[in-house]
Amino acid sequence: MADSAGAADFGTPAARARIVSRISPRYRGEMHFLGLLTEVALLMGVALWLVRDVRPWEWLLVPAALVFGNGVEWLVHRGPLHHPWPPRLPYNRHTLTHHAAFSDRDMAVASWRELRIVLFPLYALPLLEVMVLPVFALVWWTLGRNAAGLFAFASVLYYLIYELLHLAYHLPAHHPVSRLRVVGWLKRHHQRHHDPREMTAGNFNVSIPLFDWLLGTRLRDAEDQGAQRASADAASDATHTIS
Repeated sequence: MADSAGAADFGTPAARARIVSRISPRYRGEMHFLGLLTEVALLMGVALWLVRDVRPWEWLLVPAALVFGNGVEWLVHRGPLHHPWPPRLPYNRHTLTHHAAFSDRDMAVASWRELRIVLFPLYALPLLEVMVLPVFALVWWTLGRNAAGLFAFASVLYYLIYELLHLAYHLPAHHPVSRLRVVGWLKRHHQRHHDPREMTAGNFNVSIPLFDWLLGTRLRDAEDQGAQRASADAASDATHTIS
């Protein structure tokens, strides 16, 4: 499905129609979403099973893991999701499928079937947990079982936040979730990333743009640039007035 997404109609309704038409007729977006919630609940349950009599300082592993997750999100999104590095599966599924189907001009899903090209496949979460297993082991070895359990819990929580927010950005504008102010602000950040001309330039954080801000990859929109110019002009006027 991904390899056939041509550059000529990248990000157009024709590209989306072709991609959606090749989704298996057996696919059900409702079951995909339910599967996501189920695997998250199971992995969170296993992580909490490790935790016993938490000491106050151990709770710090939760925000630490959330920040770690934000960094991993930025790194993976900037790297294999937008570069055809072997194996090409992440690039094919993300750039040549998700971005080919949804441009910044048309972000909203039209049906449950289109969740197939918004949500990660169900094997992605277990795979990511395997990838961060060395970090989990290091936390257990250095800080103990409780810290490792809380780290694992928060890492799965972050994945859920990512998936839910990403889905929220791709809901129709009339959906109640889309009308939430915080969702609207975060959606604009992500929508800029869906501009085919800028998708490899910045806004790699999909959830919270922390690492985009820290690493200078947050793309400024027209309002930000206008405000910045107005501030600079005001400062210049003040300088001339004082002088």
